[in-house]
Amino acid sequence: MLGQRGVRPGRDLGRQARRLGRPDAGRPAGPGGRRDGAGLPPPPHPPAHGGHAHGEAGGGLGVGRASRHRGDDPLAQINGIGSHDASLPDDQLIRNALYLEPFIEAGAWRRAASDAAIPQLVLADEVALIAVDQVIDHGDHVHDLRGGDPHVWLDPLKTVEVVAVIETHLAGLDPAGAATYAANADTYAAELVALDAAYRAALAPIPPEARKLVVAHDAYTYFAARYGFEVVGVVLPNPDGEPSAREIAELLGTIEETGVSVIFAEPQFDGGILEVFVQENGVEIGELLTDAFADRVTSYVDLMRYNRDSLVTHLN
Repeated sequence: MLGQRGVRPGRDLGRQARRLGRPDAGRPAGPGGRRDGAGLPPPPHPPAHGGHAHGEAGGGLGVGRASRHRGDDPLAQINGIGSHDASLPDDQLIRNALYLEPFIEAGAWRRAASDAAIPQLVLADEVALIAVDQVIDHGDHVHDLRGGDPHVWLDPLKTVEVVAVIETHLAGLDPAGAATYAANADTYAAELVALDAAYRAALAPIPPEARKLVVAHDAYTYFAARYGFEVVGVVLPNPDGEPSAREIAELLGTIEETGVSVIFAEPQFDGGILEVFVQENGVEIGELLTDAFADRVTSYVDLMRYNRDSLVTHLN
């Protein structure tokens, strides 16, 4: 059966959700004098949606005690960019939106945050997005990419924009810590700029004819735009279901027409369907990471390096 494999709910990323924090930051009381994040309920058990570890910090997460989210996920580390031993103001909610977190957008967390007047930051409202003429129906919710593709973190320089947005948000909540937030954001942004430079250098030798990608699911809009690639095929047009016979036939034709020699799988999906393409087209199977660390890496930056090395290995 094709679809999302069980993504292990990894360690608590609460410490990593503080890379912009300052160790001596006071914790201002929330409504009613709370200082323990009591305004937000515990994270719900997320539904398993193929391709996206919804609820595993792939979309929304709270910062402070509200950061009791689950899973090993790159966006969690970007949403909360602080030092491991830092404290942050309690009772706030940072989320990506753009349908990556339906359990928050229509669930108890969003209602509780609104009812308690808890500060919220919606990242999708603060950064420029690339619109895609596509609507993916997941059954209980849809991803309407016409409003903007949500996979901004696969572009390190786009992530620099996200870091700046979060810095401004935290400084507004905790003005006394503004200088520390700014310094930590500058440090992390410099690491991401260096990551981008390393990407450009490593990918430069890949010839134009090899810059055509067939990927597991359609998450590479920003990556392709940044580094001069073209996504010519997607194995799972709808990550929640199996591709139809027609979709498989169309992808087989695309691979033959474009000369693509590798399909990039993702570990959260059952790769059984890929054997069809191996047998019919003789392609190799590579791997890229998008929504989950999947025991391959332990940080967002390492995830991006893993993808860089995989691309170089298979396309050079």
